[in-house]
Amino acid sequence: MCINIGVKMNTGNTAKVLNKKKYHYTYIITNQETGMKYFGVRSCDCTPDKDIYMGSSKYLKADIDELGIDKFSKEIHGNWETREIANEVEDAYLKEVNAKRNPEYYNRANSHKDMYFDYNALSDEEKEESTRRLLEAAGTDEAIAKMREGLKNTWAKHKDKMVAKVHHEDRDYTGHLVSLAKGRGKGSSRLKGEDRTDAQKLADSKKNMAQVHTPEAIAKRVATITGRKRPEHAETMTGRKAMIKDGEQISVPMDEIDKYIADGWVLGSKQKGQPKGKQKELTCPHCGKVGGAANMKRYHMDNCKLKQSEDK
Repeated sequence: MCINIGVKMNTGNTAKVLNKKKYHYTYIITNQETGMKYFGVRSCDCTPDKDIYMGSSKYLKADIDELGIDKFSKEIHGNWETREIANEVEDAYLKEVNAKRNPEYYNRANSHKDMYFDYNALSDEEKEESTRRLLEAAGTDEAIAKMREGLKNTWAKHKDKMVAKVHHEDRDYTGHLVSLAKGRGKGSSRLKGEDRTDAQKLADSKKNMAQVHTPEAIAKRVATITGRKRPEHAETMTGRKAMIKDGEQISVPMDEIDKYIADGWVLGSKQKGQPKGKQKELTCPHCGKVGGAANMKRYHMDNCKLKQSEDK
């Protein structure tokens, strides 16, 4: 039979792995009783004439089991430099005899690519068609039953190891319990709010501060305050000095400092951590509101909105 190999095709990652083998050959296995043949490709480290491999077809293997290996003969068809070339020869031969539809062959495919292929090398149309065929095949009653049977067999064979992985009476769960106790779990087991540990609060604080000081966050704050008008009362705070007396602190205009000094006030502000003391209360003559001296002087008295509206 004359075989035209043609342009070299991409046979996927399987050929690249098998190329590490020393020999690559094609072969024909013949059923001596029925005359049926199987054409295959093989890579091995021993010489082909000493290789006892007898094909991968389940139909061929079923007949070998039934009739015995002595009823089958194996003939070396050709030796090739690489697995890719051997694959091309196999494809060309199977297409030549139309093995997929030929009752004289065990083969059920006319191309090596039908069995092993590089999915990423396919076109979008080929990928879509391949996925469709796989889903159709996987959705049949036979395929589902086969998968269920496989799962049952796997569970029966490995259940002891699988159970031991999930839970075992000799396993030490101390680390897990400590983690949960410290609130490092996930979902409902993680401590939240004031229930968090000090270590958690510190970690969350560092995380929040890192987010606050990102270039994006800073730019957002700058954009928010840019062009904002200063409050009306802010102008009244310029040219003032802080003065304290008996634990109370007030802001005094520069031209009134001497008067306050004569009354026992001194320049300065309370240090951090010192008690604030009770603030002196004032009543606004314009709106009648009563409050601490600092806020009343800042927002009421001469700065009261009612007074400003009366002056207009």
